[in-house]
Amino acid sequence: MRRTLRPVASILIPTWDSAATLPLAVGSAIRQTVADIEILIVGDGVTPRARVVIESLVKLDDRLRFLDLPKAPGRGERNRHKGVLACRSDLVVYLADDDLLLPWHVEQIAEAFRTADFVQSLNCYLDADDRLRLWPTDLADPERRKWHLHTPPRNRVSITGTAHSRELYLTLDPGWCEPEPGSWADLALWQQFFRRAELRATTLRAISAVQWPAPLHRDRPADELAASYARWEAIARSPEARALVARLQEDTQWAELVRFSEEATDRMIMWQETARALSAAKNELSRPAIEIEELRASRLRRTTALMRAVSASIRRLGTGRGSRQHPPR
Repeated sequence: MRRTLRPVASILIPTWDSAATLPLAVGSAIRQTVADIEILIVGDGVTPRARVVIESLVKLDDRLRFLDLPKAPGRGERNRHKGVLACRSDLVVYLADDDLLLPWHVEQIAEAFRTADFVQSLNCYLDADDRLRLWPTDLADPERRKWHLHTPPRNRVSITGTAHSRELYLTLDPGWCEPEPGSWADLALWQQFFRRAELRATTLRAISAVQWPAPLHRDRPADELAASYARWEAIARSPEARALVARLQEDTQWAELVRFSEEATDRMIMWQETARALSAAKNELSRPAIEIEELRASRLRRTTALMRAVSASIRRLGTGRGSRQHPPR
């Protein structure tokens, strides 16, 4: 396919050594409903086996380019920066080398990009049991963007499914960079965008990209993981792909609503039980003080009773009948 001077979108795929999944990721980028795109495979000192795969991929479609860069510090963040600089479109779309874009991803992102500088599809992923999970936020809400600026770090914006303006990126300092210890490179970049009060950001309400987070799938048997990719690739290739994904999203939203409601009820019951336990403990702690006060009052009554009796006897002796007269002088 012949390249245009300024494509609708540039899809960046950073990679180092994902020879097994990279063809699937690249294939999902090639199959976008928007044909006028470029796809940049950003190499970060790629391994020999990854290089063989990449060299075969770039022969499939002339919209593909390979930025063969030496290994950069950290996880290659500065090479991602070079990838953004190499983009010919102002719309920079990210795809991890072990995830998939659904065919309408760029189409929906580009539509939202007409009125936004930073666009995210509805974040979702496959868990270790191959169940679809949602990880939503709403970047159109400034409070949700501020949520991502807190310490300790927290993030609901994955690299796959996220896009931004190249022009606005060039105003950031430093852009892609190594994160602070305990944080993440993508969050470090997003935060630079989110600190801009004038940022026009949005989150789409529909799934258009699917992720397999490495920490959840690192120990899965290779055949299981391959079957999971094959299932979603078949869905993406289906003539009814949008309807299938919409039903899966609806089912997932319902399941997570039920789970959230049950967890909220469990937390409420736990809080009630904790409140009752604290009240009982408070009563137990206050019991010795009550008993001491009662004992003190009891002793005081006994002591003052004796004194009152002596005083009454003296008064009777001095004023009552039969009282002894003073001796004559």
